[in-house]
Amino acid sequence: MAIARVIANKNDGVKHRKIHHHVPRQYLSNDCLDRGCMAAIVLQHEISGVSSPLPSNDNYKKEQYNQDKETVNNCSAKRRKSWGSTNIGFHLTEDTFFILKIKYIVVIQIDPGKGEDAKKIQYATWDESGSSLAFVYKNDIFYKESPKSAVKRLTDSGVVNKIFNGIPDWVYQEEVLNSDHALYFSPKATFIAFIQFDDTKVNWYQFPWYGDKGNSYTSIRKIAYPKPGFSNPTVTVNVIHPETGNTVSLLEPVDFRKIDHYVINIAWASETAVIVTWLNRDQNKAVLHMCNLEQTSTSPYLRSICEENSVITVQNGWVDDKYQTPYFSKDGSYFITKWPFSQGGAGKFIHLAKIGTKGKTNPVAVTSGAWEVVTILAHDDKNEIIVKITSGELSCLTCNLATVIKGNKCSYYSASFSLGGSWYILYCRGPGIPEVTLRSTNIDKVETLEDNHALRERLDGVSLPVVESYNITSGSYDLYVKEYRPPNFDPRKKYAVLFSVYGGPASQKVVDSYGYGFETGYLVSNFDLIVVNVDARGTCCRGEKFKHEVYRHLGEYEAEDTINVAKEVAKYDYVDETKMAIWGWSYGGFLTSYVLGVNSGVFKLGMAVAPVTDWRYYDSIYTERYMLTPEKNLKGYEASSVLNKAKNFQNDSFLLVHGTGDDNVHFQNTAQLVAALTKAGVKYQVQFYTDKNHGLLGTETQKHLFRLLTDFLTTELRIK
Repeated sequence: MAIARVIANKNDGVKHRKIHHHVPRQYLSNDCLDRGCMAAIVLQHEISGVSSPLPSNDNYKKEQYNQDKETVNNCSAKRRKSWGSTNIGFHLTEDTFFILKIKYIVVIQIDPGKGEDAKKIQYATWDESGSSLAFVYKNDIFYKESPKSAVKRLTDSGVVNKIFNGIPDWVYQEEVLNSDHALYFSPKATFIAFIQFDDTKVNWYQFPWYGDKGNSYTSIRKIAYPKPGFSNPTVTVNVIHPETGNTVSLLEPVDFRKIDHYVINIAWASETAVIVTWLNRDQNKAVLHMCNLEQTSTSPYLRSICEENSVITVQNGWVDDKYQTPYFSKDGSYFITKWPFSQGGAGKFIHLAKIGTKGKTNPVAVTSGAWEVVTILAHDDKNEIIVKITSGELSCLTCNLATVIKGNKCSYYSASFSLGGSWYILYCRGPGIPEVTLRSTNIDKVETLEDNHALRERLDGVSLPVVESYNITSGSYDLYVKEYRPPNFDPRKKYAVLFSVYGGPASQKVVDSYGYGFETGYLVSNFDLIVVNVDARGTCCRGEKFKHEVYRHLGEYEAEDTINVAKEVAKYDYVDETKMAIWGWSYGGFLTSYVLGVNSGVFKLGMAVAPVTDWRYYDSIYTERYMLTPEKNLKGYEASSVLNKAKNFQNDSFLLVHGTGDDNVHFQNTAQLVAALTKAGVKYQVQFYTDKNHGLLGTETQKHLFRLLTDFLTTELRIK
């Protein structure tokens, strides 16, 4: 059973409300579920219904906690969990980790060594049986064969901020792995595969940190941050035998050995075979490399033999960046992954592929049509069932999914499966109030985990914004558009319009997720204002042709489509065409600024938060995926730069916001745009937030920001 997900958007639209759609998330085994919420953790046997609470977080701070009582009966595997995580950066965390044995609750703190600080452990993971543990401390990998065994150091090359073993550096975590680790046990824990990231040649981005008001001098913070055309991290894939310490480095594909490249995925096919996916720096060719490991009793060395399995090559575009971990059959003879397949004149779409593991193999399409598979959630080749949640209708290849979702009016889903695939949590994310249910793939059993009853009661009798969806043509495409109208909408009145944009490649704004936040909840409900979302060319799930339109010239078609849609919306009888505005954050801030720089006349003002203003300032992996390097596409970089359009901005029409501590989209972007606008003699407003990162987090900062945006919008558009 290979299960793929339909339309999954990172921005699921449920922020700004206390909607409890986030629990539970992680299965401990096939039949037991960790139903953790905040500090309380409950382990429930989902067949018998018996549940028992585990000690609270406070109890775990004791070095040992013994309870001479069996906590849970009939659970199939050793259970494990960690507590005490502390955020230390944009993504990276350092934790105090404990080992918890469920049968007799014993808490053993993991100690990396005498005199070392256990609170600085960066990552910890168990093997599939729950017997062995690997963790990363000061960028090196350590290993415990069992909870009571001594800690064994596996690597000694780690250097803080320079060489990372088993955990990614900033750019790999942000743009490639989307994970806090790069360390993977083989199925039976004979080997550990891991990536080493060497940032020695990567340039530092440095920025001032103002700190406490009592500091007479500022400090300087720095991060290894590769930018377009500059040196990238060097990566090496290693496999280590933790018992002997024998290690082998897996070779890159022949074509990649003399050029810059990336590692985008590692997956174990069997106990002695691992598949590594490599990507060239231009990101238009990916090679899946199958490596077989050998260690004989007569040789102390670990050896590997790698051969090319399959290749993706893309013309005038990039390899799909939603990198999929392959799902292997139990006998290791094939795997299921995502692959671009031609759908005739419509071009290529991302679908499920079945690929053999022996030698060089051509992928075989498992699904087809003018829609896309977004991700695969689980796999069980025994029943040969593939369930997919896609960009089209919810469907099933070999089963009747209507029995699974009977009575549920949702159209926007995600799911999480137990290790054995017999249980899954179905998240209904919209368009109605989210619900979370636990379901079985084998028996007709449904348990409601969260129905948001309290929220439903609070909203009973409350008039919510009116949502309308439709298409508007731009160029040769029908674009998806969504309108949020005031609850008391009167078609005889004239309303101001705010376009809320993002528009980044493979993103989405027009989805059926539930959510009434700052724009679609507060602004629409309190002012004579309509909010509009549009998915322009380059966005998700409409095929490679639609997505790759923006290749080599970010901003151009996104802006053209947004402006074309705005011109059509301005013609509606209920729209005041003199009161049209646009705003966005991050890529949305870039698009907002670009649109104002085009000066089409349709938008009277714009608000940009943390925008990219020149793609030479952003990170290499993201930017070069769509733009190549400045050396290969200088005209594209110049054309996409908002700095070159500063003279076209209208006076008193632009609010620019940024945090000085932004380690993602650097404050440099806003500083340079301020310089360009000033040089052009344009009147504008700018607001910076001291030491705040890309999310501008903090209660008071958020209050100030959204009041600022509201005041600027309502004052300049003269709306009530």
